[in-house]
Amino acid sequence: DADKKEGSSSGRVRINSLGEPTITYSIFLYQRLPESKRLGRYQLTFWAKTTPQRGTRSMLMYLYNGSFPFDNYGVNDEVVLTSAWKQYTITFVSRASDEST
Repeated sequence: DADKKEGSSSGRVRINSLGEPTITYSIFLYQRLPESKRLGRYQLTFWAKTTPQRGTRSMLMYLYNGSFPFDNYGVNDEVVLTSAWKQYTITFVSRASDEST
């Protein structure tokens, strides 16, 4: 439909139903960074919304290495989506260096 945001790194995700029981970590979207540097300052920016029928929906944001022990590198935030498009920005300092974040 015409109701979307566009850009060179955009993607559309439509979640129809989470089923029962609802598990907050049951849907994963990820983007691999070329690397992260310990104490490096980074900014994660994205646009998101939910449907008017849903009203609001919480979304958890994490940054971690992609293998055991899955250490968190500095992002552990929650944003609340509404039915209106909104740009979200999370600024953080990386807790570790990793060439394959």
